[in-house]
Amino acid sequence: MNYAHLKPPSNQGYFEAESIGNLAFDSLSTDQGGSVLGLTSRGIFIKTENKWLKFLSTESFRGPLTINLPMSGDSILPISRGMNLRITARQIVFPDADLVISVQNPVVWQPQPPSAPPLPESERRQRVISSAKQIFAGKKGAGLAAVLPRLLNFSSQPHLHTQDISPLQANILHLQREMISSSHLPSSESLISLLGSGSGLTPSGDDLVSGVLLALNRWKEVIFDGQDLDRLNQQVVEAAYRKTTTLSANLIECAALGLADERLIEALDWLVSGREQEPTHLDEMLDWGSSSGIDVFVGYVVALSA
Repeated sequence: MNYAHLKPPSNQGYFEAESIGNLAFDSLSTDQGGSVLGLTSRGIFIKTENKWLKFLSTESFRGPLTINLPMSGDSILPISRGMNLRITARQIVFPDADLVISVQNPVVWQPQPPSAPPLPESERRQRVISSAKQIFAGKKGAGLAAVLPRLLNFSSQPHLHTQDISPLQANILHLQREMISSSHLPSSESLISLLGSGSGLTPSGDDLVSGVLLALNRWKEVIFDGQDLDRLNQQVVEAAYRKTTTLSANLIECAALGLADERLIEALDWLVSGREQEPTHLDEMLDWGSSSGIDVFVGYVVALSA
């Protein structure tokens, strides 16, 4: 069946995307098949015949692989995991759900380069510490938040012995010590050792690696000026596609390109260069995934404390 001009008679089954990330837009330029990979309360993940997974989002937050829809979660209830779809003429067609999403004329989004100069190092460090304390106080049981006091030495409680922390936390502390002691980029081995640690579509170790790479690539002149990131990016991205989930590998590759959900970009830029006193960026970042925003923040801490 040719779906190129398919438009269900009811407006309820046809939607035009409001915006789309640059990588998602480019990956939908050719006709291809696909299927629904997973569903969340905020949208659905779809897998097509190229490497990039796309997220059909009912929220307004944009990302390189996000397609923002003018619809509520109830409108995509006919969609189920494993359902087949077809990309044709820049339309995403779900034949079994009588649903068509047009991506012909949306706003194509990608983050702009940082617009403000970095804060002095002492101010950046204080901002990172105060943010970490705030996150730890409210979220210490979620994701990797429990490692923040050890990374930044702000807890009044004695540090636990090495045997009292998880292998993942021990690897994170080792990564930070490596970067501080050498004043160089981390080794690819140290980052690769974190891949796949945790559960879910994006395990905690993967989210942390995304945070480290995003900070290094977006603010490389501030963190490690003059050092070549290309080899590190390539080795970590290649390992991610071998060792962890496709979604995690996609997000890690995005981070290596300096790309991420706008909530993560805005929070990172505020930590490094923001001027306002009471930002909403941290709260929005923490709302990214169940605990993924926290784990990405821990990656920022590792990178920025170096």
